[in-house]
Amino acid sequence: MAARRLVFGLLLVIGACSDKTQQPPPNNPQPDAAPGPGPNPTVSIHLGTTEAEALSTTPQASSYDVLQLSDLWFAYMIPAIPDVAVMHIQTLMPDGNLFTTYVAAYSQDPAAHPTVIPMGYTQPVDVRAAHKGDGTSIVLTYGIPISGTDYVRHAIAGNWKVRVSLESVQSSEIEGTVTFRVGP
Repeated sequence: MAARRLVFGLLLVIGACSDKTQQPPPNNPQPDAAPGPGPNPTVSIHLGTTEAEALSTTPQASSYDVLQLSDLWFAYMIPAIPDVAVMHIQTLMPDGNLFTTYVAAYSQDPAAHPTVIPMGYTQPVDVRAAHKGDGTSIVLTYGIPISGTDYVRHAIAGNWKVRVSLESVQSSEIEGTVTFRVGP
């Protein structure tokens, strides 16, 4: 019992002699804190049945007969990308469930970076050319194969979402909506 009192007394003395004071955490967010959710006005996505349609500034139809569609293209516009930008693409069914995912990589100089292994993958992917858009934007295009795939084999009518983001690039996520019809 005396030993406990001695240890307790020593802890009190050490605590009283310490010149460290506990500071409350800063009230301002850290500079590397991720921004909150919400749309990013500097990122946009355009959908079409061809790469040219996706790149067009003319509004395209957003409803397609999935049984007649070869590919669904999108053009993803962002102000800047790193040397190699890894794009993650998700297609979401009308009920919000994930249908499938894709990954692609882009660079303004793909010859300098011909392949990259995305985080979580073991095999490299080829790096595609990024294009200059209007003004200072960078445009990344991608074609999702539709004809002959599960999109047709398990045709589900409704509003589908294409969610696109760049690996390790904050505020790069955006969604586009397309309506798939089954038949005329």
